[in-house]
Amino acid sequence: FLSIGFFEAATIGPEDREPGKEPPPSVEITVTLRKDFTYLVKVTGKASRERRLEAASGVWNHDTLSEELASLKKTWPEVTSVALLADNGVTYKSIIESMERIRKQIPHVLLGEL
Repeated sequence: FLSIGFFEAATIGPEDREPGKEPPPSVEITVTLRKDFTYLVKVTGKASRERRLEAASGVWNHDTLSEELASLKKTWPEVTSVALLADNGVTYKSIIESMERIRKQIPHVLLGEL
């Protein structure tokens, strides 16, 4: 059985911000997937904070990630994108599952490099 899927993603680059377009959000959110199944959620810009979301029984804690992103979105409703990074060794499937969870709270996911 062969399964083919499609996902929409963008990459992060300086050319993505054109002069004259809407101003950037007051904060930027980055979610990093770690090899130990933890998420590292960083907020930078006008506010700065970092939160480590521990694994739940050795698997990704998607529910806690969703709650954290919902809280951030409530605080900064102008945020429409999240940068997603992953350690080497994190599976493609884990990245896609995380992207799907992030999109439930914040519509755009930008893929970056560590």
